[in-house]
Amino acid sequence: AVPGWSQADAAFEEYGSLVLGLAFTNFIGTYACNISARKGGDLFPIMESMMVDGVGSMIGALFGSPYGTTVYIGHVAYKKMGATRGYSLLNGVLWLILGLLGFHALLDAIIPHEIVSGILVVIGFSMASQVISCSESRWYPAVLVGMGICFSDYILGGFSVTDGPMSLLGNGYVWVSLFYSLFLMMLTDRWFLAAAATFIAMAAATFIGLIHATKITIKYNKMGTILGSEKVFPEVEGMPGWKFLLTYLLSAVLCGLFYLAQQRGYVDAPEEEDFRVKQEKELRDLQSADVQKLVDESNKPPVQAETVGQEQGYAL
Repeated sequence: AVPGWSQADAAFEEYGSLVLGLAFTNFIGTYACNISARKGGDLFPIMESMMVDGVGSMIGALFGSPYGTTVYIGHVAYKKMGATRGYSLLNGVLWLILGLLGFHALLDAIIPHEIVSGILVVIGFSMASQVISCSESRWYPAVLVGMGICFSDYILGGFSVTDGPMSLLGNGYVWVSLFYSLFLMMLTDRWFLAAAATFIAMAAATFIGLIHATKITIKYNKMGTILGSEKVFPEVEGMPGWKFLLTYLLSAVLCGLFYLAQQRGYVDAPEEEDFRVKQEKELRDLQSADVQKLVDESNKPPVQAETVGQEQGYAL
């Protein structure tokens, strides 16, 4: 039976962090794959990709699918192999036939799981390699820290760890990874106001239990620990809770002081390179190259069928 709206609050407390994390993961996945396709020379509207993913996920949910749709990685690799949109169409038709005929369970029984796991590992290596190659060298430590945090979720699930220090990273790990990478990047570039804003956002996420806690709630016990998360770090009160909240707020204040010192010349000036401007320039260059490609193709003289036949060594 479908739960009523009266249970929405309890459901959001229990699963809100997971749902928001998965939604954010799908968003980043679609956006990253779109950018990857752009770097491969193909421009697709980001808004259109997001809308199709969202509508597809909702239609699937109406039919009982718990999985969200997202643009899959590999566009550049498939393009190098000569694949076009027909590859995606054939892929979708094949999986539709397998699903309608109930072959999924048969294939799952025939194909060893180790093979699928190996493929996922290779895909993970490819994604990690592209993350590093697309990042500035000065950001490598921040990027690696963010990637390392994601292993906390694997440890929690793969080794059945439910409580303890690892849970502080694993609960809401997608957001923790994002925030930690971002503030480390901003500190590396000495963009102290941006780092302060990141710490304030982390404090807000901590306050509502989006990160570090097992549930999304603003209810605390008398010791300042988020209700329902007392077992995460039972030896210390206020974790997750007021201690993380105070840590992030004080970090924001410290970044503000560094900014004031920077304005007076006591701290080195911020990194001049603006990554937003650089990304915008890359996008404009790709758009210009795409337009030029279309112009060149439109100006290319048509190839005569007879000429093609002669070049291939046979008559048409």
